[in-house]
Amino acid sequence: MSLLVVALGLRLWGSWFGLPHVFHADEGFEVYRAVRLGMGGFDFDRVAKGGYYYLLFLEYGFYFVWLFVTGAISGVSDFAARFVSDPSGFWKIGRATTAVLGTATVAAVWWQGRRIGGARVGWLAAAFLAVSVQHVVNSHYVSVDVPMTLWTFLAILLVVEDTCGRARLRPWWFAAIAAYAVMNKQPAVLLFIPFFLGTWMRHGPRGGEGLWSRRTAIAVGGAALIYTVGNPGIVVNFGLEVSRAFHTILGTPDPDGDYIQAATAIPNLWAFYGRVLRTSQGPAMLALAVAGLGLGLWRRDRAVLLHASFALPFLVLIASVGTSHLYYPRYIVPILPAVALFAALGVEEIIRALRGPRWVAPAVAVGVGVLVIAEPGLRAVQWDQRMTLADTRALAAAWIEENVPHKAAIVLEGSEEDAAQLGVPIGNLKRNMKRMVVRLAESDPGKAKYWSLKLQTASPPLYDLHAVRHHEDWVSVQEYRDAGIHYAVLRRDFFLTGTRLSERLTSPAVATRAAFYEQLLSTPDVELVASFEASPDGHPGYDLEVWKLADLPAEPGAEAGS
Repeated sequence: MSLLVVALGLRLWGSWFGLPHVFHADEGFEVYRAVRLGMGGFDFDRVAKGGYYYLLFLEYGFYFVWLFVTGAISGVSDFAARFVSDPSGFWKIGRATTAVLGTATVAAVWWQGRRIGGARVGWLAAAFLAVSVQHVVNSHYVSVDVPMTLWTFLAILLVVEDTCGRARLRPWWFAAIAAYAVMNKQPAVLLFIPFFLGTWMRHGPRGGEGLWSRRTAIAVGGAALIYTVGNPGIVVNFGLEVSRAFHTILGTPDPDGDYIQAATAIPNLWAFYGRVLRTSQGPAMLALAVAGLGLGLWRRDRAVLLHASFALPFLVLIASVGTSHLYYPRYIVPILPAVALFAALGVEEIIRALRGPRWVAPAVAVGVGVLVIAEPGLRAVQWDQRMTLADTRALAAAWIEENVPHKAAIVLEGSEEDAAQLGVPIGNLKRNMKRMVVRLAESDPGKAKYWSLKLQTASPPLYDLHAVRHHEDWVSVQEYRDAGIHYAVLRRDFFLTGTRLSERLTSPAVATRAAFYEQLLSTPDVELVASFEASPDGHPGYDLEVWKLADLPAEPGAEAGS
């Protein structure tokens, strides 16, 4: 229990970061889909990942009832207004849920380790996952990586228990868990590799529970049925999803995507994920995991074989993509439970090889365990502590609202339709929001409704925002001046060539960003009026700069279209 408290604490500490602003670009998807479902809408387009929003939808339903019973709201309209004006409560619920699911994964790893190698292996494996940096980090977000990891691990756990003869796999239970895992994120479909392998190892190709049996048909067919019912957009967009997967794996241009051309050559993804694993787990834990995996495979340990049959193909998949932007540290999260298990088995092998009094084994287990978790544990604590500091984007927004005149025209990165994608969270002019509502009314009614409510609650200072998306070109300083732009807000590393951040952008976008930044530096009457520095040991966020391109002409009176 104490270990789970530590695991939960590491995943909750700092989880209110940024609120009421949302700075993690992926968090909005599941929250907005849950709210949209509550309003009677459904997203048929985003089918590659999701599913988590069903759980959030239920939680937000209880949240609504609680607010209504306590008198905090009088009905649905008040609930919607609360979400638009200050969504902190919705994000706190989502982030706390992810933290709990991450902690539940630690508990599942403890249970599986105990079943595989005894109590000591269970505790060591749980401790190793509890302090895993990437698992801790991603357990702070309302995103699908940690939920998908839990459901995938539970599905494989059922297979391991059945294959090792400790429990009988119930096909409908497996189908439901597997379907929900794949619904969360499609690469979870690789969990069927250990399912087929385990079925063949335990029951053979034929027979009542073999590969060609009714049980297998129920498990696979049931999972497909549940997945399709829960994610009906896959039927509508099946061809498009196949095309996207093809372009992603081969690295060919996707005509339906934003990233048309890689800015630079794709890095060595094996080296990239190797560094991520080493940083997340620490070199000692990673070495123990390799040893535990190798010995398990050599001895043909069924549990090790089954967990490896998911983890290794998954690693091959993420390290083999052909696109320049689809590689992130979080992609390793689904294999971290297996890494923790293998490392615990590696420690157990060392202990079994020892000779001496009875106290030697537990002493070595504790000593090695502490040494192994020290490095990743310290990194996790440092990351949590950093997330309690103000984000540079919030600092920049506060500075702009205090120092930049109301109605000033500002060019910045992102999409004006998605506040989480903007460089800084500042308010848009009402006339711009009205245009967005009209434009979105047909293409995205749910988002149009959101901006309609946002329009009602907006208050000065507001700005004439001109957002430039990641694949769009930037023009010259003079062209922005001619268009009436007064300020530019940018993330410096995205405007410098050769940086790891700019390399994820398309080649034309990188060139125009670099040219624009050079003009900022060389134009005499352009002024850098504010900068906000992020650092690994300080404020989270980006290195932000606010540049003044032109003076705002004096124009007293209310905002047009207010």
